[in-house]
Amino acid sequence: MVTLTGLEKSNKTTTLLAITRAMHAVGARPLLFSFEMSAMEISERLDAFLAGISQRKLRAGELNELEWKRLEKAMRKLEGMGDYIIAEDPSARMTLDNVQAKIDEYKPDAVIIDGAYFFVDAVSGEQQTPLAMTNISRGIKRMAARNGLPFVVTTQALRSKLGSNGLNSGSMGYTSAFAQDATLALGVEQTDDPMYYKLKVLAGRNVPKDEWFVKLDWESGSLIEQQGDPFGEEADDDAPAYAGW
Repeated sequence: MVTLTGLEKSNKTTTLLAITRAMHAVGARPLLFSFEMSAMEISERLDAFLAGISQRKLRAGELNELEWKRLEKAMRKLEGMGDYIIAEDPSARMTLDNVQAKIDEYKPDAVIIDGAYFFVDAVSGEQQTPLAMTNISRGIKRMAARNGLPFVVTTQALRSKLGSNGLNSGSMGYTSAFAQDATLALGVEQTDDPMYYKLKVLAGRNVPKDEWFVKLDWESGSLIEQQGDPFGEEADDDAPAYAGW
């Protein structure tokens, strides 16, 4: 169970989609549950990043000839790949029983949940209460073990729970269970530059705490892990990055 947390509008979903694209690229079949974005919006974002083009221009139909060719080439790459399954729930009335039903139906290789705090707790009937969120976190942990599948989930962090150095494992809202149950807890943190955000290892079994920067360029559809601190005195804009989307 991997938990990804951050404040609102901190690129949690973008990071989550990067994880799913990496899974899909090596032949895995991800099953993504989305409460805030529609399947169409997710598909547009994935297609834009895969093709290296602007999602805004793709949505508006404003691509130039070169960008259309890049999109066509990207779509041809998908033809020989396995399924990428999206289950959307705009009404946010889904329970973990619905997740198990989808697992039984589609037999995915990994389960990704964007917004675990939107689930309704089938035990208490509550939603977004400490009891409900604790039950849901524990339920996800048990479901991952029972199905033998990795689960990656996002949950909201609260400003009132930020530490002196920003996000920490205690910053997650509603309940401490998400941090306790996670095999790995990651944090997504904004910087003063909208093109850069910080990804932090908040807690993990057999994983040291660490942090690094990611450069996000919506216009060129790129998400690139940075080598070093782009805001440091010795920052080098031409320094190679570790990995790109």
